[in-house]
Amino acid sequence: MSRAFLISSGIPLVVEVIRHLGSERTDYSDALVVFPGKRPAHFLRKGLAGNGRSCIPPMITSMDRFVELLNTSRPAHSTRRIDSIDAAAILFDLHGAVPDRIGGDQFNSLDSFLPLGLRLFEELEELVLSCRAEKEIGQAVEGVSLRGLHSLGILYERFYEKIRTLGRTTRALDYRTAALEFPNDLLSGFSTVILAGLFPISEAERRLILSCMENRQTVALFQEGPGILDELDRLGIEVMEKGSDRAQPVISYHAAPDSHGEIFGLAGLLADSIAKEDEIDHSTVIVVPDPSILPALVHHSLSMLDGGFNISVGYPHARTPLVGFLTSLMDLVTSSYENNLPASEYLRCFLHPYSKNILFDGKPHITRQLFHTIEDLCLQDKLPPFFSPEYLESQERLFTTVSGATGDEKATPARLHDHLHMIHESLLLPLTTVSSVGQCASRCIDILTFIADASTARKELFFDLSLESVIASLAEVRDSLLAERAIGDRASVFRIIRDCLLSGRVPLPGTPLRGVQVLGLLETRNLQFDRVFVLNTNDDLIPGESGRYSLVPNLVRRTLGLPTYRERDRIAEYYFSVLVRGARKVSLFFTEDGAKTPSRFV
Repeated sequence: MSRAFLISSGIPLVVEVIRHLGSERTDYSDALVVFPGKRPAHFLRKGLAGNGRSCIPPMITSMDRFVELLNTSRPAHSTRRIDSIDAAAILFDLHGAVPDRIGGDQFNSLDSFLPLGLRLFEELEELVLSCRAEKEIGQAVEGVSLRGLHSLGILYERFYEKIRTLGRTTRALDYRTAALEFPNDLLSGFSTVILAGLFPISEAERRLILSCMENRQTVALFQEGPGILDELDRLGIEVMEKGSDRAQPVISYHAAPDSHGEIFGLAGLLADSIAKEDEIDHSTVIVVPDPSILPALVHHSLSMLDGGFNISVGYPHARTPLVGFLTSLMDLVTSSYENNLPASEYLRCFLHPYSKNILFDGKPHITRQLFHTIEDLCLQDKLPPFFSPEYLESQERLFTTVSGATGDEKATPARLHDHLHMIHESLLLPLTTVSSVGQCASRCIDILTFIADASTARKELFFDLSLESVIASLAEVRDSLLAERAIGDRASVFRIIRDCLLSGRVPLPGTPLRGVQVLGLLETRNLQFDRVFVLNTNDDLIPGESGRYSLVPNLVRRTLGLPTYRERDRIAEYYFSVLVRGARKVSLFFTEDGAKTPSRFV
């Protein structure tokens, strides 16, 4: 018969899963294990092979992948998911046809609507996960008195009708379909089904768990932590408690004036551990709530680890030099007037390390001399405050001066002129004539490819990974429903490109079971570590901003059983608590500068 257990934080979840699978077996191929995410699968496989024997592992999936498996058993179900950019394009068209629009006339243009559209798609997906009937959702949203927001019900109905017409699906629709039309025969091929560590539990997931529990071979494992009892009450199943907490972890607190101070404090602790020959391996985790500090962390702390490290925190596109360089190019083109560029913007763009290190005969220093000479001429008022690229290319004294200063006989004035002209044509010209979003995205890809091939940029830390990730995001825009939108205002096209890039993250390298683990708080779920370091344990990051504005008001959210900001805080508290309670030694770092305060969980 099916069973459910609430295990204490002193029992590693992966160890408990292995116990239910049976450690004496060598063939687990008839078992299915479902975790909330992908990461615990690596630790489970290692645990099953921990005694040195070979074994056939079970099927291990994330909840997302499990939902896909459930739906692939339906031949008529579409597997083509629509992405957020295409969803925003569809919502823009629908929004324009709604009589009482959200924001009135504030979001009539595509570039002004796009951030709203991306947020709107997120919240419509939450409505789907409530598993309520469309009529019930519509009635709940229509009661909103805020101007325009009652049109959410109309957008909800028309948007998902359009999705079905296109023969597409979304993540929330897949969850809803799996929950409401559970294929009971799918689990019959498994002798054991284990659902491990699910938290929080949406309405769709609640129904999936109950459907799985109807299968006699199902075991559901939940881990003790703040808020789990409320989730189990809502689930309505009998749960057996198991285990007791391990000894309380030894916790140390480290205040610093800023993030860099925290990183240097961490480096000191790591150095002490290395000096004492303490084992620092995959049982050690460094939790990074703010990924913007990753470069400094790698340089000043992780570099001292001989055993290596695994970074599984996505680095925001917005923080990469690549996106910063693209932004400076777009700002320069936008600020032009009758083909004349402001000298200050020109210098900001072309003194960027990417542009001033473009190779001349395989060497970057000549290009640097060229642009720094242009800077000197501007500072000496020998160039006008506004000039065109053609005007700059016509300044013979510029090339004569640089040629004489380099001492390189190959750097003749004529070749330097051609070099500057080539840089202008490769970086500036592509963005001056864009007429559509797709064309702009394609030309941005060409610009970044040129920088990768023609400059020293590849020597930069994580450059290739950043390049691959940013180009992939641009390719999504190029191939999206936004691509053919003709927008007369060049600045609007640039804003759309930037907004589409901001949501992306660069996946950083590493092997999940090798070296110190560098994770975000969410990535630690279902895992237990002996040694825990948590950086940026400040309230603005853990749990984060509580008052994030929601288009669906809290009253409607409570009516439909959707999470409010209070539940989001509770999720952070749960994962933080489970991480700390399961550890042997914990070091919490936080900034105290008068503006920031330690997390309420500290």
